[in-house]
Amino acid sequence: MPLTEIVATKQDIANLEVKIEKVSSDLKVKIEKVQADLEVKIERVRTDLIR
Repeated sequence: MPLTEIVATKQDIANLEVKIEKVSSDLKVKIEKVQADLEVKIERVRTDLIR
């Protein structure tokens, strides 16, 4: 494999870092949403159990 195929430019690396940052923040948002949904459901179940 020629060396030129292995070398990534600083721009390539910066672009990847931006993509990774975006994916991780998207995931964080989704996880927080799931957590909030679960908390709501747990609260409903508790309320039903208390009745």
